Amino acid sequence: APGSVAMASPAGGTTTVKPTTLATAQASASVMRETEPSSAPASTGASAAPSTDGTDVSEAKEAKPKGFVYRAFMNVASVDEVTPEVTKQLESLGGEKAGEVPLGWRKGAGSYFHFTISETHVEEVTKLLRTYGPVRISKDPHPRVMPTGQVRFILWVEPQTSGN
Repeated sequence: APGSVAMASPAGGTTTVKPTTLATAQASASVMRETEPSSAPASTGASAAPSTDGTDVSEAKEAKPKGFVYRAFMNVASVDEVTPEVTKQLESLGGEKAGEVPLGWRKGAGSYFHFTISETHVEEVTKLLRTYGPVRISKDPHPRVMPTGQVRFILWVEPQTSGN
């Protein structure tokens, strides 16, 4: 109807309300979230329902420790030559495979390295990789938290193209 607003119901359906103002619509939605039981699964979105102790549920989730992973990307002239050299040097620094596949696993024209290493060797790993050319490294959030003193790397090495 004209002037009506369709709003999502916590139970998964839609409720149509005819508010006199936007604030009334928002207040109505807030009351619905707090009073209607929901058979729908809990939302993992940005909005969180208040918990029974008065704290915001999303704050409790953010308080959990979060891990990270270093993601590195390289383009090299010869993946066939670089892969065994990088594998050997990572192992000499104490790097250990961290996934299902061995260090230097070949996929298509590239090589994949998923490994853990002592946090004290991160700078050495970076220097090692830079001996083969430019390397892009980012530190990305990851759900797995590593033991103290250990870090996780995912390195992808692929052949240079004429544009690189």
